[in-house]
Amino acid sequence: MAAFADDLAWLCTELALVKPTVVGHSMGGNVALELAARYPELLSSLVMIDSVVLPPKALLDTLPSQFAEALAGPQYLDAYRQSLSAMCLPTDKQSSQVIASLHVPKHVLASALPNHTTNYDASGAASACHVPIAYIFSIMPLLDLPRFQRLTPQLVSARTLGSGHFSPVEVPDQINAMIAQFIKVQ
Repeated sequence: MAAFADDLAWLCTELALVKPTVVGHSMGGNVALELAARYPELLSSLVMIDSVVLPPKALLDTLPSQFAEALAGPQYLDAYRQSLSAMCLPTDKQSSQVIASLHVPKHVLASALPNHTTNYDASGAASACHVPIAYIFSIMPLLDLPRFQRLTPQLVSARTLGSGHFSPVEVPDQINAMIAQFIKVQ
């Protein structure tokens, strides 16, 4: 997460962005949180959408031990697609298309997935983040919301209706309205 955050800080500087609001979906939310913690004067606020941050024990308990083995095997993409599909609603048609089109190299997935879910301890970044944060989640919270709120008292959260993990493609009007309102009140 630190390397991605450093890359994003560089990009913000190159583009001469002044106090942007950074929006990150899934792993991108973790990168945005790390960015806000590492570069406290860079952002005006951040939005995390369905990011696995401070995952609750119940979520960690649902991850089968065979999942790690499956990701290392020849059918790793099928295992990944199944895990993503489990975070979607049966009515999520756009999500199904996104998931079906995924072609992630095994070495990238084997590193990126655990390093932004089970292996990433966001508590330090959360404690160091002092900009306003919006966390938008979908059908299943991928975080321990009370713990995150204790670490980031400036946090506001909201839940989408009628979508799973890929809410930005399923219910973009909801997501955009939430982000616009969050920015407006800052």
